[in-house]
Amino acid sequence: MWWAEAVLLPIITSLGFFILVGWLYWIHHRRKIREIEAQENFYPHLMQKFENARDFADFLATEQGERLIRAFTPHRRTFKERTLFWINLGIVILFFGVSFLLMGVFGVEDRDIIIPGFIFTLPGLGFIISGGLSLALGRRWGLNGSTKGGGNRVPPSRTS
Repeated sequence: MWWAEAVLLPIITSLGFFILVGWLYWIHHRRKIREIEAQENFYPHLMQKFENARDFADFLATEQGERLIRAFTPHRRTFKERTLFWINLGIVILFFGVSFLLMGVFGVEDRDIIIPGFIFTLPGLGFIISGGLSLALGRRWGLNGSTKGGGNRVPPSRTS
């Protein structure tokens, strides 16, 4: 039946994709809720261990207190880590698109698979170029951490 392939296949594929995205979001959301619940349960128990604020401050000054603070402080990615994430994502998307292009040229009889090849290849190239330019500008402005100033300076303004 020609209509099953032409009508049902795109509907089932799209529905499956949206179910997958919803499921991934649900997993991420549940993990965040569990982290918040764990922190909410931890803080009252921690405060019961100390008689007053001075004891708690003394504990935080120790090595164990510093480890506790580090354990609950979220890791902020540096400029270089954020930029390299987008370059890596661009490389993955680029190779995904190139594989579609190669299948369209050499492998599959249906040449329409070239269209998703271009749809994935061009944004992949865009992410790589954008990340490379960001790294170059970050190096110029001292944002990548390679300078002695710590690496999170504001770019120089033209007015000063």
